[in-house]
Amino acid sequence: MKDLLLSVDNEKKGQSKENNDRTKSASAHCQELVDATMEILLDYEENRYGQNDDGQMLVAIISSLGSFCEASPALLMKHLDVLLPYLKADNGLSREKESLVVHSICKIISLVAPLLKKIDMKRLENGETRIDIEKITYKFGSATLDSAVAALATLANCSSFGEKSAAKKSIMKIGREYKNRNVSGFYLILLKRAQFLIIS
Repeated sequence: MKDLLLSVDNEKKGQSKENNDRTKSASAHCQELVDATMEILLDYEENRYGQNDDGQMLVAIISSLGSFCEASPALLMKHLDVLLPYLKADNGLSREKESLVVHSICKIISLVAPLLKKIDMKRLENGETRIDIEKITYKFGSATLDSAVAALATLANCSSFGEKSAAKKSIMKIGREYKNRNVSGFYLILLKRAQFLIIS
């Protein structure tokens, strides 16, 4: 499925009118699939409590949305606010499944954030979203550190605050925290890479 979706964005440049029409049709169909998947998510949330639910369905839905987002981030733009609460990591799932959910949401933020208007970016960077992402790095460690730091780096790169970027300060804080914990070099290398992305 992912390869099919990726071809939608990859064929946009230098194509004939016929191919352009086919791409528009495929994009519209993909948007319908994303909208339908969001409806499934909302229905799932309405009915999940009081049932025997191990959270596998939630992981599958969020992962599917992540695949659509990798193919074309614009597909998830209008749904981002519905997905952000999952960053709280209080979905009643096992630690492993909770980390899979927040990992996927962080990846979605990394892909969608560059497409947002400045006012929406400011809200993400200075509101609860940044704080939730920062907490994820401490709560789940290596399972989500890569995607969480990438999301913060994207917010910092898209920020209009430069050196005063709250996301950049969060990354520096995470780096200091893991240095104080004397963790393996993997964490520090990852954080240094994120800082390089922001500086460059």
